[in-house]
Amino acid sequence: MLANFKAILEPIAAGVPICTNACVILPAALAFAVSSKMFIVSKKDLIELEARLNPKTKKKFRENEPVVRRSDYAKSLEENEFDFIANNSMQIADDIVNFEMYVDNKPESEIAGKKFRGILPYAYDNKGKPVPNYESIQVDQVFYNPEDGLFYERVAEEGIIGTDFRALDPFTYD
Repeated sequence: MLANFKAILEPIAAGVPICTNACVILPAALAFAVSSKMFIVSKKDLIELEARLNPKTKKKFRENEPVVRRSDYAKSLEENEFDFIANNSMQIADDIVNFEMYVDNKPESEIAGKKFRGILPYAYDNKGKPVPNYESIQVDQVFYNPEDGLFYERVAEEGIIGTDFRALDPFTYD
């Protein structure tokens, strides 16, 4: 159905009038009567289609709002098998969403060109203790360390944790 709706709206977006007296706007949905066919589309479908047809139109979706992103991410972390991640899920989510928003708002920054790996991966050692897996991080990748709440960049692969990684400034991410 959305494909039919798109076929109707694309010419309109291009400035070609195809629907004169046949369009009726309803409060909860948009209905188009064209060639005796009726198409009912929800407001969300209309907004998404409008955003795709006209990228200059800035439409905000609920799931893209920072508060919602933080909450959703924190909920996903609450189920993490590592207690120190699950117990600090809101702080971790807050830090990571702030970082992502910084990168989105400053695409020209140096950090925006780096690959963000997310939370530093952990595994259990032979004694059942969680240990970080630094070897999985490659040079020029950025990750979040949930133990100290900082972002790090891998700058070398010499096998020395103290020199292979550089802590990023928590405000400018430089």
